[in-house]
Parts: sequence; C-alpha cells; structure tokens
Amino acid sequence: MKIEGDVSGDRFKHNVSNMMGNAKCLRFRHEIWTGHVCLKNMYPQLFRKALRPGDMIAYVGLWHEHKWSWQMLWAEELTLAKKDAATELSCPLKSISLSLDFLDRKR
Repeated sequence: MKIEGDVSGDRFKHNVSNMMGNAKCLRFRHEIWTGHVCLKNMYPQLFRKALRPGDMIAYVGLWHEHKWSWQMLWAEELTLAKKDAATELSCPLKSISLSLDFLDRKR
C-alpha cells in the first residue's frame, strides 16, 4: 500500500518509535531505540568492529544483582579513535536500563 505523498515508503517508519522493555526484540545497532538515529548510522566505523553485529539489545550486556550493565564485545582490538567512540557511546547508555517486567513494543 502506498500512502499519498510518500515516495520513499518511510513515512510509517518515521512516525513509529520503539519502546524498550526486556530488549529481546530490538536489535542493538540496527533499530532506533534511543534518539532519532540507529546506532549503526551514528557510529558506522565502530560497529564494523562489533563481534556480533546483529545482537538484540538484551545480549549486549548482562544482569548483575538486578542491575543492567552494558557490555559490548569487539571482534578485534579497537584503535584509540574507536576506543574514544566507544566511550562516547557508553556515556548515554549508562542512563538506559532494561526491564524484565515488560516486552518491547512499538508506539
């Protein structure tokens, strides 16, 4: 179905957002779940080094004593510039936590 005036077919995608719950249905680098751009587009060179680039968010960290901790794994040693990018990425992630009580959903 084509929506009038929508040439690219992206109107629906741009008007729907992901709400994270347990993060088992949202891919960490491919979907928009924080901000307005997916992480693979914000940090393309960094995510080319991801050990498991298609992981769901729930597998990019771990639970320890009921607290979520981000833990990104890299396929190889990061250069100094990529370490800086990883640090830049980790800062806003610190304020984001998963919820075991809710499922991911679109709104």
